Amino acid sequence: MKFLIIFSLLFGFVSCKPETDLTVTDTGGSNGGVDEPTVDDIPEGSDNTYIESVLAFQEHVHPVLRNYCIECHNSNAETPASPYFADAKIARSHDSIISQGKVNIAKIDNSRLHLRSAADKHNCESFGCPEVAQNILEALKKWEPKLDKRSFKPQGVVSALMKISSSTEDITTRLDPEDERELTGKKVELTYTQASLKDITISLEIYEDTDKESETYFPRYFIKNVTISTGNKPIAYSGLRVHINESFEVSANSLVELTGVVLNNTTEEDISNGIGGTDFTQTLKKPEEGGLSEDSIQVSFERLQVFE
Repeated sequence: MKFLIIFSLLFGFVSCKPETDLTVTDTGGSNGGVDEPTVDDIPEGSDNTYIESVLAFQEHVHPVLRNYCIECHNSNAETPASPYFADAKIARSHDSIISQGKVNIAKIDNSRLHLRSAADKHNCESFGCPEVAQNILEALKKWEPKLDKRSFKPQGVVSALMKISSSTEDITTRLDPEDERELTGKKVELTYTQASLKDITISLEIYEDTDKESETYFPRYFIKNVTISTGNKPIAYSGLRVHINESFEVSANSLVELTGVVLNNTTEEDISNGIGGTDFTQTLKKPEEGGLSEDSIQVSFERLQVFE
């Protein structure tokens, strides 16, 4: 009955909040601690986007994880290891992967689920680690088109969220010397709330494409000239991302593979030079109803370390 209800929700309704009688239940342990997979734990009132993500996960990813990871990453295992992404409860497994950051929606190949076998060789020798890594990667790629990205938040070392409009410095640029269109933008300075990072400031330029009459118009932001100010302390950094409104969904980020060191005799350094040419530009999808006057911005690094 539960499967019929979910099927009817996906294909019989188009509202954002379809009515459903699904409730969170717990069937407990059976079969020596290994339960049969079930999706009866989808929260009541879940919308179509979430349900489609869970069902796509059930079809493509969950069987692979149950095959390789059930002995540990399962709440009913003899010695359970969190996160429980191989649990019998499929929605629980789905949610644990997202909440624990085990899938990288910006670059699926960099997902921890894949790298644990591909790079770390984690408990996969009996199956053959290359085979495990490949099967997990293929499953993630099949899931990705239906993956509910709304709950992905910036991870790693994250700056404070800043309203773009709070910047008083207005700027303009041309994306191409041959393009006569000028884009308007803001120069913003982002800081950190962590005491150890209080001397670090990230400056960047963000421009908005607003010319709807142009043949090349697309609702998007352009990020240029990312600069880091270190407070005269040496730092190391890697994996810069730019986020709009704390969300991956609206910003469609691709991970910027930045790795570097700023020495203590340099108080400010442009870390965007040499990335994809002399000027690095990152394109971010803009919310349809957003804009420089409405949206917020922040940056995150996979690693940002200050040395005393």
